[in-house]
Amino acid sequence: MSNAFSKHEMIKATQVRNSIIAVLASAGMLNAQLPCGASQYNELLKQVHPAEVQQAADQLNSERNFLFEHQETRSTATYIIPIVFHIIHDYGAENISDAQVIDQVAILNRDYAKLNADTAAIVPPFQTIAAAIDIEFRLATIDPDGNCTNGIDRVASKLTYNADDGSKLNGWPRRQYLNVWVVNTIGAAGVAGYAYYPSSVTGLGLAVDGVIILHDYIGSIGSSQPNHSRALTHEIGHWLDLSHTWGSTNDPGVYCGDDGIPDTPQTKGFTSCPSAVGSQVCNAGVTENYQNYMDYSYCSVMFTYYQKLAMHAALTSSVSDRNRLWTTANLIATGTYVLAPSTCVPVADFSGNRTMVCQGGTITYTDRSWKGTVTSRNWSFPGGTPSTSTSASPVITYNTPGVYSVSLTVSNASGSDSLLKIGYINIGVPTAEYVAPVMESFDDPAVATHGWIIANSNNDGIYWHQTNACAATGNGCMVVDNYYNTAGDVDALITPLYDLRFLTGLTLSFKSSFASQVQNTGNLTEKLRILASTNCGQTWSVLTSRTGPVLVSAGLVPGYFIPANNDPQLWKLTTINLAPTYAQAQVRFKFEWTGGAYGNEFYLDDLNITGNGVGVNETSTVSYFDLFPNPAIDNSTIRFALEENENVKITLTDLNGRVVKEIANGQMAPGEHSIAFSTAELASGMYLVTVDKGTSKQVKKLSVNH
Repeated sequence: MSNAFSKHEMIKATQVRNSIIAVLASAGMLNAQLPCGASQYNELLKQVHPAEVQQAADQLNSERNFLFEHQETRSTATYIIPIVFHIIHDYGAENISDAQVIDQVAILNRDYAKLNADTAAIVPPFQTIAAAIDIEFRLATIDPDGNCTNGIDRVASKLTYNADDGSKLNGWPRRQYLNVWVVNTIGAAGVAGYAYYPSSVTGLGLAVDGVIILHDYIGSIGSSQPNHSRALTHEIGHWLDLSHTWGSTNDPGVYCGDDGIPDTPQTKGFTSCPSAVGSQVCNAGVTENYQNYMDYSYCSVMFTYYQKLAMHAALTSSVSDRNRLWTTANLIATGTYVLAPSTCVPVADFSGNRTMVCQGGTITYTDRSWKGTVTSRNWSFPGGTPSTSTSASPVITYNTPGVYSVSLTVSNASGSDSLLKIGYINIGVPTAEYVAPVMESFDDPAVATHGWIIANSNNDGIYWHQTNACAATGNGCMVVDNYYNTAGDVDALITPLYDLRFLTGLTLSFKSSFASQVQNTGNLTEKLRILASTNCGQTWSVLTSRTGPVLVSAGLVPGYFIPANNDPQLWKLTTINLAPTYAQAQVRFKFEWTGGAYGNEFYLDDLNITGNGVGVNETSTVSYFDLFPNPAIDNSTIRFALEENENVKITLTDLNGRVVKEIANGQMAPGEHSIAFSTAELASGMYLVTVDKGTSKQVKKLSVNH
């Protein structure tokens, strides 16, 4: 049932979104506390397909005017609307509770039935025309596939941030349901939500039709508050073809306008609650309907009688399928004809408070299962202590370095469901895998075996990977599939643990190659963030963030882009000076890529971490350090020299930090040393040879190929 936009659809959606942001900025509204962005979004969709929108608007206006003139033809029945809430979340505050959604539905039904207690505050000119709308919203109990639902759908996605139409995931057919998407933030800053008029989406189907709204504007409890709880009442008014009381703009207080509704007076609109006399702005002695749900006054308590007729006209029109929602057949199909208690099978889901810790660290897990109430649960934690649990929030300790999966099975009387997250947890080795200086050319296709971590947040099959198709130098590089990626998707490439203690003046550098698919690179929304961690990846700090044109090195390439090898014109060098605080024993770096609509593939190569020697390394060092043969088959020899008597320990470890062989350990005299050791008993793969003098150490990679 997913309806994530294709790459080409996202290009158009991003164009629309960028235009909206430009409009908001030019109007000076990016920092305003506004509850709605409907006017801008509707206007821009009208620009995308003007003929279809105008034709649908003309039809709706004709049907509305007919109902205004022939009120006796109006049905007196209550229209029941099946509704579904899609919670688009990243396991944060936006993953609101079922109770918060249920609270919002109760508020909607109270407002649309004029059962809200604050109708007592309606000023006299409007007391007699305040109307019960005769519309009831019911959470669906049957989904489009005929399965049990509680009317709350949850989708884990980074698209909850900076959300727009591309974040409207898993939409259900609009002819059957009113879709409401709940997100963390919305791309047009200052906007709490928006909805489209039926005419605006006549040709676009379920891809965008419905309401998108911030989590803290849903209901009056949880992450929201009572003052925000009428925002959805307002947005559904737009969905039912009502404009703002001053007209189809987002400019309250600018000029006197009209919404085409006979019993709402001309008004400028308000962004705070005036007095009745203070509202008489446009016409002397005429109180304006500042208490209307379609105003911005934050003291909204009512709809008018003719607004009711206008909404009924939208519901009985064929434009955008509104007339199919409340039919008996659809109410039966969506499980909303007769509300009966049902228990759905829960959908298993969970999160950890972190996914990377050092050896001996703990992770707290939380059962995030949804749809049905969980009556029992069984966790499995390979590599963890304890290794199983039945708790809703178990705390697990990991004492052995490695990458581990986690699984959860939940059940109730209706059935059970399981979720396995493969490679979900990464536990850092007790000592760094590499000692700076570090030079990584990504020539080996098995780069993941060198301690690198590839994090694909939504498991979509599009992620960082090694390729030998091109290179800045050498024979390979890393690439993230931005050409095929969904805009907003986040993928991370995480380095092994590095020991940076023995260098000063630390710098991290890399080369990248990136092309735009469009001439105007200002439209690029792709982002590369470089982050660092000094606690095995438990927490991260941002070193730098690069967006848009700054990333481009290869100009315009509309088709699939592969840079030529060793071409300095196509590869851009980036150098980051690291603070002295990163001269620690267990440091990771993360290359976090956020996909966009206009960019091509992004390539990364030649990672270098360099600096100057520090402390005793400058006067008492391993003069040189060599391994041969390398790659080794049955044996290898380490050769090095000392400048004075040293207590030296030489170890061979695998890439998880496990010591597989102690080559030497003891006092050694100044001069050259040559020590042979067997590799015949080792499995083929990559190993680390470390010469450790206590105050300094050097590490080299040894490849064993039998």
